[in-house]
Amino acid sequence: MRNSSTHWRKAALVLSACLMAGCDKSLVTAPPTSIGDIRRDATVAAIERVMPSVVNIRLAKIVTPIEEAYFRRRFGISKTEQPEINSIGSGVIIDEIGEDGYILTNLHVLQEDSSVQVQLQDGREYRAWPLLWTSQKDLALLRITRKSGDKPFKPIPFAKDDDLLLGETVIAVGNPFGLGGS
Repeated sequence: MRNSSTHWRKAALVLSACLMAGCDKSLVTAPPTSIGDIRRDATVAAIERVMPSVVNIRLAKIVTPIEEAYFRRRFGISKTEQPEINSIGSGVIIDEIGEDGYILTNLHVLQEDSSVQVQLQDGREYRAWPLLWTSQKDLALLRITRKSGDKPFKPIPFAKDDDLLLGETVIAVGNPFGLGGS
């Protein structure tokens, strides 16, 4: 029972600090209801909340006629028979407008002459189109469009930019190389 009361005190301190700072109250988790819930702390709850917004980005190389001729001549195979797909990076859904979802990723993830594919945490896959990018900040904005009947995308909730405290824990999440989440 001592762990339970300690958790209640810790939760009360976090909640009061959160209320004074004006943060999103849904980020504060309730104390565990059983011994099995002790590991489900605020960090685990935050990661569970944002992971549906994290996507894997894969590139399918578009084979040019010159590359096709090279592979046919050199190896006796047709490169176009086996498309080259690389699971290369991750991104995050930042907004949804109508049927379109908007994904923020790094520009270095994208390559010329490649078709961009995005895979969501639930396994759905979409073709993505680069909309905007900047090499100075290494950022790119992609657009994906929901198929009819698909459930909506889940954009990541953003905190206020002045709501970070010095020394506060920050967590980076991603899905590079098709690992499912890291």
